[in-house]
Amino acid sequence: MEEMMHWFMLFIAGWFALCGSSMAGEREQNYFDGTMYPLAKDFLRRNALSPNADFNTNEIDRLKVDFFQDRPGAISSLRLTNKTLLGFYTEGTNSEVRSFNDLNVRPFLDYAYGPSERLKGMRTLNLGNKLTDQAALPLLKKCFLDQGHNETNFHPAEFRRMTDGVKGESNYIEMPFYEAQWYRKDVKQADRDAGYAALPRVHIIISGLATNLVYYSKLFMPVGADFESSTADNK
Repeated sequence: MEEMMHWFMLFIAGWFALCGSSMAGEREQNYFDGTMYPLAKDFLRRNALSPNADFNTNEIDRLKVDFFQDRPGAISSLRLTNKTLLGFYTEGTNSEVRSFNDLNVRPFLDYAYGPSERLKGMRTLNLGNKLTDQAALPLLKKCFLDQGHNETNFHPAEFRRMTDGVKGESNYIEMPFYEAQWYRKDVKQADRDAGYAALPRVHIIISGLATNLVYYSKLFMPVGADFESSTADNK
């Protein structure tokens, strides 16, 4: 159940990111036109998530912008009608896509269904899996590099194929999704062991069904870089 809860929390976080009213006002419209729209199109093209990359404004389901009150910048989110969700972050004049979530990709069956139904459904999904562990890790690394990250700024990737159930028991099954996390090289193992949440890292999930990116997040790092420019070179 731990893996299913992991997925559940990922996608619930995506839904809550869009709570609130839709964008309204000239300032928000200008921010969307000048920042969010071009960033979204670039991200979707860069990650080969077409035809999403050429979306029109009538394909926007929800859009929310929260400007900082104490400094120039904003946190914003955009959801398309095909359930693509992007999160943006602006600090001063620098902006980036901070997260991506394909809300169509979730555990095959949720907790409303019994374990046997989930197991059967996941086995059916696995028939379409095109990846192996050996093929998935290079693809995850490519997604990582495509976002502009530098491997030398991070500890080695922590890779796994996602699973459901308890290993060794009849309800255990491997899922057709693969994930990796890169903790920045200044993160100490002792802080991770202590359970600190605010640790700089990149988290990526890919699908073995379509061999594409389905989840990306960049946490506790400066906009457009792995480190502050005074700390380390990023590119």
